[in-house]
Amino acid sequence: MASHLPEESVHSVAPQGDDSVSPSFDRIKQLALEKRNQHLNGKEVKTVKKVSFKVILVAAMACLLGIAALAAAFGGLDYITSIFGDSAKSIQDEIVTPQVQASADGRDLALEAMVTDGFVTNMIVSLTGDQPSDEYLFTVTADTSIRSTGWYVLEDFTTSGKTFYVVDLVSEQRFDTASITLSLSRNVAPIDLSFQIENQLGNAVVNFPENAMSGQTQLKELQVSPMGFLLICHEENPQGGLPATNIRLRFSDGETEDMEVSFAPSDETVGGGGGAILTNGQQNAPLVVIFHGTRNPDGELVISGQFSRIITPAAIENVIIDGVEYSVK
Repeated sequence: MASHLPEESVHSVAPQGDDSVSPSFDRIKQLALEKRNQHLNGKEVKTVKKVSFKVILVAAMACLLGIAALAAAFGGLDYITSIFGDSAKSIQDEIVTPQVQASADGRDLALEAMVTDGFVTNMIVSLTGDQPSDEYLFTVTADTSIRSTGWYVLEDFTTSGKTFYVVDLVSEQRFDTASITLSLSRNVAPIDLSFQIENQLGNAVVNFPENAMSGQTQLKELQVSPMGFLLICHEENPQGGLPATNIRLRFSDGETEDMEVSFAPSDETVGGGGGAILTNGQQNAPLVVIFHGTRNPDGELVISGQFSRIITPAAIENVIIDGVEYSVK
């Protein structure tokens, strides 16, 4: 009953009566957290003590209100905010909580929340039981060109009996709908979750003129979405590693953001990837935190990147590359 209370129905209550049995806010919080952890870990202890009815009533009310408040507090926006900070609020209407789950071998795997912008997809999944150490914990298959860039533990919501993960997906072609299957390692439990994702977020597009260049690289198209970007280029004589890229986004309010990508030196002419070092807080972090590039034998080059925070593509006024401004549509 408590887990289905809407957040607006949860209020602080100060018990009336004997001061000796009126718990403080901190005490209520402590009782609620203890009760929640016992429930999640399956270690609830039921003891009977000879105490007054008033004390039992107050303790029960404190636990009920505390657990209801905790249940109401955790939702899709909370999970995505833990990834992107407060900037997640700008896309909160596109965050979905599919409630897709399956069980096997004493494990429960659930898709808790998800958001996509047609290029970048972030999925929050939970797994009950002890945290597995399997290096290949998740695999993803799809009916589009979506691939997984990895996964990591979402520490803020993880307990000893339930682990929350962020599974990152990227696509090198913008999609509106896609069918996804997330599979758990068979060494842990034979579970597959199948679901559909839909993109309702817009993106900014730059179609470069024929003579647009960045160094020795011909610029063809740039697409910027709320959570990442995709740059399509061409090289006449591709040699060595992939070229560094620096694109400045200028917004209508005069603010700017730099999309910087720098691949490690290499003799490879095919592909590469990397990531930026995060600092404390998304606002202080580089905008591009994960990036990847591929080049085919004909010199076609595709560079994609994921952002540390959500941006608003509709507010981009122009982009600047090597000092040249290009308009956005």
